[in-house]
Amino acid sequence: MTGTEALLRCGAASLPVNVSDIAAHFGIKLVSYNDFTSVYDIDKAELYRRVSYGGFSLFDEGIYICVVNSSLCGKPRRKWTAAHEIGHILCGHISGKLIQLDPEMEKQADDFTAELLAPLTVLHFCGVSSAAEIKRLCGISEEAAEYRFRELSALRRRQEDIFRSGLRTQPLSPDEIPEYTQPHSVFLQRECDRELFMQFSPFISSYIAKRASHDGYEQYLSRISHEPMAI
Repeated sequence: MTGTEALLRCGAASLPVNVSDIAAHFGIKLVSYNDFTSVYDIDKAELYRRVSYGGFSLFDEGIYICVVNSSLCGKPRRKWTAAHEIGHILCGHISGKLIQLDPEMEKQADDFTAELLAPLTVLHFCGVSSAAEIKRLCGISEEAAEYRFRELSALRRRQEDIFRSGLRTQPLSPDEIPEYTQPHSVFLQRECDRELFMQFSPFISSYIAKRASHDGYEQYLSRISHEPMAI
């Protein structure tokens, strides 16, 4: 499953994405390291040595469990870590306790997380113009936002190339109307992207209206970025 497919199945329709809601929809239990160590009678140091400092996931007694170390991770990092572990579960990487994951699985979980928390189709049609805006809007770290903005910018450049290639290059007579082919949006090529656009359309329209209606747009983003954030 991809991050986009997860958003569609959960009915998510606004940013920032609530990762707790995603987990609940798929029956995944989110717990802290403190809760996990008390239930499973294992020392934190042993978890750090055998698994991870930040988070891990497992399947035990018929339940998928996502464990996040809230004491070591700030809000944006904790949110990314939780989504990453959910990605491992929904991508089919987890089948038991303390599974050994390979680099390809880690990359797939990161791709899932990026799509889930910062969907490029939504960001594009919202008119997002900087990594800082992505950071505030999606509740992710500066590093993750910068990476996602580079991907967004690359797709926009590709879109511009497609539009330019739609123009006829041969000379036109004075009475001839320029002919265009119909360029396709790179942000709506997949059916799931078109479905996501429709699902987020009310949010996109509202976001654009807020940007255009007042000069306090940056202050508005700053304010919502400081509101309590569910992971």
